[in-house]
Amino acid sequence: MQQRRHGHGKRPQRPRIDIAQLERVGIVLDFLPFGNRRDPHKHHQKEPVVQALGYRRFTLLDGIPLNFNDIDFLERVSLLSEVLKTIIRLHDTRRGLRSNVVLACYKERDSSTCFPVTPIEEDDVELLVKAFDERERVNIVLDFEAIERMLEDKSLPKLAIRVPPTPIHYEDLTPTARDNLRAAVERIVQEREAEFVEFFNMAEPINIRLHAIELLPGIGKKTLRKVLQYRTRKRFESYEEIHSIIKMDPVQALTEKILEELEGRASYYLFVKPRERGKPFLDYLGRLTAH
Repeated sequence: MQQRRHGHGKRPQRPRIDIAQLERVGIVLDFLPFGNRRDPHKHHQKEPVVQALGYRRFTLLDGIPLNFNDIDFLERVSLLSEVLKTIIRLHDTRRGLRSNVVLACYKERDSSTCFPVTPIEEDDVELLVKAFDERERVNIVLDFEAIERMLEDKSLPKLAIRVPPTPIHYEDLTPTARDNLRAAVERIVQEREAEFVEFFNMAEPINIRLHAIELLPGIGKKTLRKVLQYRTRKRFESYEEIHSIIKMDPVQALTEKILEELEGRASYYLFVKPRERGKPFLDYLGRLTAH
């Protein structure tokens, strides 16, 4: 298939990575079966909606259930990208019939597998594929069980929601979602022990007066010296080992710091990308996942 040409001297723009590509899995904070009138995504205000926390980068998000009508708090769900495409059906009268189609897509670097949430006919599949960028390989499946099988093959949760490309923010969370946020963060920190233990091994000074480890609640200069002295001899390998040095629960310290960042109260952001531009962001999660 011939690629589209770009203007002279211009590089093709990279496709924007949306939340579902960044996170893949969310932890359910709240389920609103009748929608959320305060939802920042207007099309979610009258449909069942899930508020969730991204497992990989702690992104706050919301999405519409695809294959369930009830769910427990703190359940894991797969995240599929919410995509809107327009197709034009040509009739004998030569007048085009324009239709908007909502899809739930599992996007990879150069391909997507998509399920049309808006009902379409088999004859529309080819038109729908043409509505995508010519450089992207698209597989349209009309049976959601094919999506479920794909998710299982990738060791992802079978239950799934479709997610807009833009996140929500702490103030958009329902009271129930806020109440469940601490437990969700703590669960992720506990389950990703190897990565967060590595933070204590790799954390660096921010400036001559402040070290990244000092940003964790309850850790001062004295405790920092103990950590730095210990890791000159050997690397930390577990939360238990860290606990024996700092005399406090590292899971709770990390959880408190991440909550501070999610709520927008931090001066320096170690893990969660700040909403406000200009806030210092050290992106240790990006460094830890690439380690």
